[in-house]
Amino acid sequence: TDDGSCFSLSNFNLNPLDYQFNMSITAQIEQTSEVFSTNLNDSIILISSVTNEISGFATLELVPFGDNNYFAFITAYSNNLSDNLIVYVASSAIEAGFQIVDTLEFIPNSMLGSISTPWIFSLISSDENYGCTNENAVNYNSNASINNGTCIIPGCINSDYVEYNFEA
Repeated sequence: TDDGSCFSLSNFNLNPLDYQFNMSITAQIEQTSEVFSTNLNDSIILISSVTNEISGFATLELVPFGDNNYFAFITAYSNNLSDNLIVYVASSAIEAGFQIVDTLEFIPNSMLGSISTPWIFSLISSDENYGCTNENAVNYNSNASINNGTCIIPGCINSDYVEYNFEA
């Protein structure tokens, strides 16, 4: 059963005028230790943990100075002052085509990374296991060491009611 968490890059529309806040990120994709992606089709997708919608997207671009490095220039959008962004990398270097590589705290009207010190999204496997770390969630993952913002906690989300559940 589809829980609505699926997304398609061909079906999304991200209109900056629909949002109050933004955050700029200059990033690179690390494929192996100190080896960065040069594939212009590789992309970084940011999913809001609040709305479960795409809040930012960018493909790599060649920056023709210095070492001719490839960067993603991402603007993430939100109407929430507090949000965590789930970071997916879509790359031909990944067997499944994409993977969750990180979570970022959305900081309204800020910048993360630069050409000289980009934010690195690494495809290198580590002991870090992303998933839902909230034991109260229906999709709790006891193997997860990093919460990726996907926890599903059923309950009333309207604070005007006595059944209100702040975690839902």
